[in-house]
Amino acid sequence: MENEIGNKRVYRWYLLLSITYSSIGILMGLVSIGPRFLPFTTLIYPLALVWFIFSIVMLVHFRDGGFERVATLIPVLYIADTILSLASGVAYFMLSVATRIDIFELMSGTFPSILNKILPAIAIIVCVNLLIRKEE
Repeated sequence: MENEIGNKRVYRWYLLLSITYSSIGILMGLVSIGPRFLPFTTLIYPLALVWFIFSIVMLVHFRDGGFERVATLIPVLYIADTILSLASGVAYFMLSVATRIDIFELMSGTFPSILNKILPAIAIIVCVNLLIRKEE
């Protein structure tokens, strides 16, 4: 399940799992552009919480285990994505309360949905690059 790259390693299963999770996140972000689909995307929140905790565990594991240095970037991207998503959610909730506009109407097609696609896309690029390096 692990290959050596020089003297450091990366889990292939983790890279594939990360690509899958990021793809689901990007797909849900694209679905949430319309206000009537945004409540459907709330189904991913429990998965996002589990992935957030898993990312913290993997970050500690990668830092302490002699793994490829760039592999620590992957869980950092997921942690940052979750924190930014929570912060934007709180900001939009407060804006919704202040303006009395439905929160789903405010959030549809806006900057947070774009930002929530950038960090997973970067994670996919890093994972694919590591997988390609492992194949060589």
